[in-house]
Amino acid sequence: MRTSSLLHAGIVCAVLVSAVRAELICYEGFGYAPIHNINGLSGSGDFGFISPWSYPTGNNRVTVAGPGLAYANPPGFASTLITNANRIMRTNLGFGAPTRDIDVAPFPHLVDENGNLGRAGTTNWFAVLFRAESGLAGQGFSVILGNSQDNASPDKQHNLAMGRIVTSTNVWHFNQHGRATGYSSAVIVPGETMLLVAKLLFGPDGGTSDAAYLWVNPVLTNEPSEASADASMTALNDIYYRRILMYGPNVAAVTGSVDEIRVGEEWQDVVPTSATIKPDPPVNTAPADGAVGEPVTPTFSASAFSNSGAPWDTHSESQFSVTSLDGASWAVTTGAVTSIIVPAGALRGSTRYTWRVRYKGTNSMDWSAWSAATRFETAHSGDPVLVCYDGAAYDVTNISIHGYDGGTSWAGPWERVGTVGYWTTVRIESPGLYHQFTAPVEYLAATNHRFYLNKESVDFSAVPIDVRLSRLTRKAGTDGAAHLLTAGNMYGKAGTTNWFSFLARYEEGDTACKIGVDLNAAYSGNEPFLFFMGKPAGADSWGLQAPGGLMTASGVNAVDGSTALLVTRLVHGAGGATAHLWVNPVSRTEPQDAAATVLGDIPGFEFRYLGIVASAAGLAPSAGIDEVRFGDRWEAVMPAGEAPPEPVGTPTNEAPAHGAVNVPVAAVVTASGFNGAGAGDVHTASEFRFRSLDNIEVSVYTSGLTSITVPPGVLNASTRYFWKVRYKGVINANWSEYSSETSFDTVHGSAGLIAYDSAEYPATTGGIMGRAGGWGWAGGWVWTWFGSGESYETRVNVSGPGLAYGDPE
Repeated sequence: MRTSSLLHAGIVCAVLVSAVRAELICYEGFGYAPIHNINGLSGSGDFGFISPWSYPTGNNRVTVAGPGLAYANPPGFASTLITNANRIMRTNLGFGAPTRDIDVAPFPHLVDENGNLGRAGTTNWFAVLFRAESGLAGQGFSVILGNSQDNASPDKQHNLAMGRIVTSTNVWHFNQHGRATGYSSAVIVPGETMLLVAKLLFGPDGGTSDAAYLWVNPVLTNEPSEASADASMTALNDIYYRRILMYGPNVAAVTGSVDEIRVGEEWQDVVPTSATIKPDPPVNTAPADGAVGEPVTPTFSASAFSNSGAPWDTHSESQFSVTSLDGASWAVTTGAVTSIIVPAGALRGSTRYTWRVRYKGTNSMDWSAWSAATRFETAHSGDPVLVCYDGAAYDVTNISIHGYDGGTSWAGPWERVGTVGYWTTVRIESPGLYHQFTAPVEYLAATNHRFYLNKESVDFSAVPIDVRLSRLTRKAGTDGAAHLLTAGNMYGKAGTTNWFSFLARYEEGDTACKIGVDLNAAYSGNEPFLFFMGKPAGADSWGLQAPGGLMTASGVNAVDGSTALLVTRLVHGAGGATAHLWVNPVSRTEPQDAAATVLGDIPGFEFRYLGIVASAAGLAPSAGIDEVRFGDRWEAVMPAGEAPPEPVGTPTNEAPAHGAVNVPVAAVVTASGFNGAGAGDVHTASEFRFRSLDNIEVSVYTSGLTSITVPPGVLNASTRYFWKVRYKGVINANWSEYSSETSFDTVHGSAGLIAYDSAEYPATTGGIMGRAGGWGWAGGWVWTWFGSGESYETRVNVSGPGLAYGDPE
């Protein structure tokens, strides 16, 4: 029983239903993967249900099969019904009925007081694709709007069924049980897909005033008139429902397929077509494309909703999406609006964004295409900005940190550099580097680990080798720093200032090396730079360097093993740049220019990449770099931090004496006692590290020992070794610094072959550069470059058979 008014406490209260737009109520396109039982299925493109399909006894009786059914307009009409992937095949259902409950909550204007669809004065549309796979042989075959298929239930008298219900006829029709049947003239032909569409008109309650109209294979372009219906029924019992049911066939020999079940408020809801499914893409109207100085809570506005293929469609939803230059994104789905104010916290100041929007209509199963994205830039607040930072806060590792993406505000991870024959490598080591200010006593904010650059790398076959270059590079982010960017999204804009700070330390190796941070426009291999901060090659103090032989040195020793804090200001002018370098500033207060080392007349350049590098003409040195910062103010790159944890004391080598000779290969090496990181610290581990003159390194790890007998297989006879040791305790989880290396020569062994290579390599035509077979060599084969008018490389190849020699007979 339906009512259009409510009676409460003796007062009649009119139910006011506001004007609403047409909507698709529910949809089932059977987009599931093929399966032998529909029971429990939901999702895969369906819409408008509160439960999955229920048919627990239906194994192999109601199956999902492919392909789905399809329907197109007759010739001369371009539209095609929108369909999903698969279909339902039904056979031998017995008296059970697969059911699924409709979600009626979004449609209070369509629902009666009992929670059923069918409110007096409203209209519903109902569409289904059918195909009899065989002759129906007296079997029913239908889809039903109702609540029950139980003959004992009074609800059955109010169902509306569509398909083949009356088994004595072989035409498509619809039916209200026990009341009326409307027959079309369309004969049921096995293998022929048919679209059946019904219009349900709900009249006043309590009588026989409902009506229904049926069209079989209608033209999809426009809503048909009731007069053109292929069948009709009037004077029906009240039709009400909140469930879809499927009935028959009931014998195994008969099969029928069903697809694309739709219930809606208007014709367009239940027959969406290729011509009308998507609204027109909107157009961004504000902010203007390329706008600058926008607030961080901008108003996004776009054109009005339209659907040129379905003018009756109305706006139901919008999706707004905004993405920064670095890829940070924010999105929101709203109701039918064309303008929103972005909430606080979603966007960042001084950032370049693009935004777009798309719409959905009440008759649209798909979203429109996105609007063409437009650009805008948010205003800079004027506060100091840290553009990007990495303090090496990764776990200690013996492998390269290529691909690591810690730190903040970068546009990508660390990238290794491919050179001739090998990948460059940078590792993580402990402890980190620190800097203490003295006026007043403060500390630069720092982590416990450092970037460790040295000669150890791998070739392109992952074979360990020693190399001359240790370098990784990383792309700086731009979000929050748009005020520093050129039109091409690069740093180096005329009139802007860049600040850089980092900690650096030479540890061992070639003192003519290069150690520091470089700036480049793009990812590059080998060792390029547009600007360099650190220790230039050949110099013995910290300085600055630019292409073309431009270099300046600070006079602060860069190869004495002490940690240095380097702070650089780079001012970009219209035709070039000027740089100031402060080494080991005593205060976090910005110092005077007079205290700086200056490099002027730098050719103008733009950059996006920062690299960390250690290189030499021979083998790369061991060096630490830490706390890499890039910002727009002194304050941004000089944050205060906690005092570093007290370190474990650095041990001292005691025996063998430095330069000792004839040391046995089972040498006893001894270092100073453990000096812990505070009272009560306990020595827990030691690492004794041995390096031959050929730079072959081996570590021996022990418990808390200060003296060991070197185990067999570590040292060779007749070899010069350099050794060092470090300790670990309980209070501070980091290792101490290594002791200063000392050397010794092992005892002379028996006569033997020093080096050997038998050319046991695969045959080559491109040279054997980098091959490192045989044994006893300090490195792989290398080529030589010559230049006299033209440059060329020497090349030696491998071919077979090998050469042989025997004693004369």
